[in-house]
Order: sequence, then structure tokens, then C-alpha cells
Amino acid sequence: MAEASVESAVVRARIGPALLLGAAMAGSMIALALISLVWTPYEPAALNIRSRLTPPGLDHLAGTDALGRDIFSMVMAGGANSLMVGLSAIGLGAVAGIALGLIAGARGGWIEEAVMRFSDFTFAFPALLTAIMLTAVFGAGPANAVAAIAIFNIPVFARVTRGAAQPLWRSGYVLAAQTLGKGMTRIAVSHVLPNISALLIVQATIQLALAIVAEAGLSYLGLGIQPPDTSWGKMLNDSQTRLAQAPWMALAPGIALALTVMGLNLLGDGLRDRLDPALRRVR
Repeated sequence: MAEASVESAVVRARIGPALLLGAAMAGSMIALALISLVWTPYEPAALNIRSRLTPPGLDHLAGTDALGRDIFSMVMAGGANSLMVGLSAIGLGAVAGIALGLIAGARGGWIEEAVMRFSDFTFAFPALLTAIMLTAVFGAGPANAVAAIAIFNIPVFARVTRGAAQPLWRSGYVLAAQTLGKGMTRIAVSHVLPNISALLIVQATIQLALAIVAEAGLSYLGLGIQPPDTSWGKMLNDSQTRLAQAPWMALAPGIALALTVMGLNLLGDGLRDRLDPALRRVR
């Protein structure tokens, strides 16, 4: 029994390679984005026509674009903008979705049916289509990108929360809390939500990766971050006509986007394996 307990403790303490690799990849890109808030090698929006289309070198690590702007500085600043949009969208979507999911799991009946049908209806409008509709009414900008991505994420978190919370309402400790006279709201916040928080953290990590991709796509189409601010999607759009002449214009933002998304996905998988006892594997 003692040996089994020790082995179980070792398994719980072991950190899988997916978690380490994902944390390193995503963490390095997030660190660059945060550093850009206080320092970049060059001013990201500064034009220098004399240095236009300079290949990567010591002066410009990732080269310059057609306007002479330092691409590495733009990648750093673009990462901060992408992270801001992604975190804002996921935060708004998670708050609304988790609240709806908890209500659906607690009440059941027609309320649960209404929430699920609302989720189905929202899924019919992907982030891109929602952004196009918002842009047609309010104009392009990061706020509309945040709103479009957040709206798309509401049903995701609502479904995950409802599915995870529903069985807990029949558990012994929830029934005991109801016997003591606690209301549904208090039980949901104090007992149900803490027990599904690990699952929601994992889902939020994965959705953040998708949100960053969505922001890049919207900015690529001109619906997201607007000049003079920069984003990875806008940089990829600017580079598409000069791929043969200056491939480094697309290489740097493409690699940054790929590393961030891959890192967040690996981080989400690693967190799922570590936080969910049912999925924890012995490596």
C-alpha cells in the first residue's frame, strides 16, 4: 500500500512533455508581447524608406518590410495586440457562457432547453460572419473583433459548463447544501464552479489559441486591428504581394502565429492530462 501511494504521488507530480513544451512555446511568445509594451528594438510604426526590404541581419533580426519598418518589432507589438484581443474575447465569452451553463445545469427543463437552442443558434454565425455584420454597422476595429470572437465563444463555454455541472447537482455534497437551505446561486458559485474550474481552464487555453487565429484572420481581411497599430494577420496580408521578393515579411509573423497557437494547444493538452484525474496518463 505504501509503495502504491508513493507511485501515485510521483505520477501526480510528474509534468508531461506536452505541458513543458507548450508552456515554453506559448510563454516565450507571450513574454515578447509583454516586453513590447515597454520596449521594442525599433518603433513598430516608424518608416525608414532607405532601409526598405532589408533582409534579416544584425541591424534588423527579421528584416524590414516595404516601408522600412522593423519586422521583429512589429511581430512583438502585433503579439501584444493579438493577445489583448484574444484574452478580452475569451474573458467575455467565458463569463457569459459559464453563467448560462450553470443556469442550464441547475434549472433544467425549459430553461436548459432554451440555453441549448440559443447555443445552437449562435453556432450558426461564426466569428468571421459576425465580424462582417458588426463591421457593416459600426465599422472595422478591434472592439468589433473582440465582440465577434466573444459571441462565438459563449455557446462553447455554455455547453462545456452545462455538461460538467449537470452531474454535480445530483452529488451528495450539493444535496447536503440544499438541505442546509443554501440557494442555487450560492451552491453554483461555492460548490459546483470550483469543481469544474480545471476543465474550464483547459477549455479557455484551447479557445485562446482559436481566438488568436480568428483575430489574425479578421485582421488579414481588414476587419480587426487597424493601422497604425499592427497585428500578425495584417502583416501576412501586407506580405502576400512580395513573397518572391521578400519572403521574410511573411516568415516572421507566420512563425510567431504558429508557435503561439501550437504552444497554447500543447499547454491545453498538458493541463488536461494533469488536472483531470480521468485523463491523467502515466508517462
